[in-house]
Amino acid sequence: MTPPLLEAKGLKVSFPRPGGALRAVDGLSLSIEPGRVVGLVGESGCGKSVFAETVLRLLEQTSLVSCGGEINFAGKNLLRAPLKEVRRLRGKEMAIVFQDSVTALHPLMTIGDQIREPLGIHLGLGKREASERAEGLLAKCGLRDHAGTLRRHPHWLSGGMCQRAMIAMAISCSPKLLIADEPTTALDMSAQNLILALFREISEEGISVLLISHDLAAVAEVCDKVAVMYLSHLVEEDPAGAVLGSPAHPCTRAFSRPGPPSGETGSPSFPRYRDKPRETIRPADSPPDAPWPSPSASRTSPKSREASTRPVAFGRPRAQRRRHERNFKKSERRGRASRGRLQRELPGKLEAKPGPVGRKPRQYLPSAGLFRKKRFAAVTEVSFRLEAGSAYGLVGESGGGKSTAGRVIAGLTPPDAGSVFYKGRDV
Repeated sequence: MTPPLLEAKGLKVSFPRPGGALRAVDGLSLSIEPGRVVGLVGESGCGKSVFAETVLRLLEQTSLVSCGGEINFAGKNLLRAPLKEVRRLRGKEMAIVFQDSVTALHPLMTIGDQIREPLGIHLGLGKREASERAEGLLAKCGLRDHAGTLRRHPHWLSGGMCQRAMIAMAISCSPKLLIADEPTTALDMSAQNLILALFREISEEGISVLLISHDLAAVAEVCDKVAVMYLSHLVEEDPAGAVLGSPAHPCTRAFSRPGPPSGETGSPSFPRYRDKPRETIRPADSPPDAPWPSPSASRTSPKSREASTRPVAFGRPRAQRRRHERNFKKSERRGRASRGRLQRELPGKLEAKPGPVGRKPRQYLPSAGLFRKKRFAAVTEVSFRLEAGSAYGLVGESGGGKSTAGRVIAGLTPPDAGSVFYKGRDV
């Protein structure tokens, strides 16, 4: 039997806070064999990203954190290894695709510089050879204008294009382990299928992949094994077919359900954190197979829900605590008043009158250096009309100009041509 490349044993990760430590990961044990794709699924806030960043020892550089247990990578306990040694493994042996790629990429470096940097550090490639390899990686991730993308900064790209550029950077040195944290969130369906197929392809080359996602069906298509987290615990771990076909834990069944059950239109597919009263939330030291709170038990009265969202004043004198509560209630009253005023005024502001059709103006952005005049069209000759009280859906692939059009309409980006009419007035 092949020994696992990555093996977590009884991992516990806690963050200090007033009133006691917050256990983000509690007793997690998970193994990933070489060349295998393992999916980690769970609702938001259950500890998936914390586990991923703990593997690379990233949390201790930005926050106070205490860890227990073991994380063995190629037979070496990363939690006991010197940080300098772990840094040498990053990029070459282990790589990560962060959830928010726009903020993870360096804003002052071009995409090409960020992909070429690990190639030069870990593989010793020259600029020309690294650039050729970077173009091939961008093509592999589904980006068309390879040379142009290498010259651009992250703020010139859409969220989906930044996501694919980060994936290209992560796989540039062919690491043994790739951790992908929500890698398909900002992608359209065609790009999502391409990236998932890419993960399966690199796994056949011997790279192990830990795929973190909310989409159980998409994960099960490419993963050999799926693990499910709930409230900081690992509650289920089985082959992908078994998890999708016959899930054992109620949380897994909720994720595998395509939508709300019949007769419960608009209700969540499983109880959410904010809907659970304090007594139904399983404590961190309870067993992983603790019963799932029923939907009826998760319903709370308006007063109890209001009390649960009220900020707690830790260690304050009684008079100061009362003053704090009065200020909180006063801010709530102001918020209700402003919301009511907006609701009264909004219909009049959105009333559409007969007139010219609103046109999304053309917006051109530079495609090369700061002093180069070559430009490309981000939005071109698109017209539409939005009636009062209606919803208009704007759909397209990543980089198609949707966000640029929204920024122009909101007045955040100046247009080059065209008009935007609001209540019959050209704004």
